Amino acid sequence: MRSTRRLMDRLQQAMHSAFEAELPHRVRRAARVTLQAYVPPHWFTAVATECAEMYVAGAFYGAIAVAHRYVDAVSDFLGDVYNLKGHWSAEGRFRRLNSEGSISAAALDSAITIVRGDLGFDGLNREHAHEYQRLAARAEECLRHVATVEAEVFAYRVEGERVTPGVPRHWLSGTMKSPQVKLRQLW
Repeated sequence: MRSTRRLMDRLQQAMHSAFEAELPHRVRRAARVTLQAYVPPHWFTAVATECAEMYVAGAFYGAIAVAHRYVDAVSDFLGDVYNLKGHWSAEGRFRRLNSEGSISAAALDSAITIVRGDLGFDGLNREHAHEYQRLAARAEECLRHVATVEAEVFAYRVEGERVTPGVPRHWLSGTMKSPQVKLRQLW
């Protein structure tokens, strides 16, 4: 029992020291996060938040993978909103929605950059596994583009104390008849 307690105390001390050493880097990364304060109540807004949290924590592989999933999820959602039938890739859906004027060129470019960008998830192999600066830069790039997709697809304006969605149907979820807005809490 006593040795277990000592082990737990040493483990706590080591984890605390590691966190303290990493904290200035986390603060610098957190200062670069530009996600929106107001978001629709869709499940994938939590995915965007988690992407930011992983990036700030230094979990760069995770942030890149989650950014890919965010693009897939928004693509699926928009496919439902605009009734796109058939089997589409996320990139294909974004391209079609852009050609129909349903999403902006900036949203399309950001989605493509996440999915196809240099050092995409498939490119994260043994060759690049320890290139942390490059990996960190790619994670930051993905997060920046997640923020762009979010800002373009889920745009809003604030008038006094009222938040008005730019495209109300993008803010609907399930059987809701009117858009709902949630306040995102980061750190």
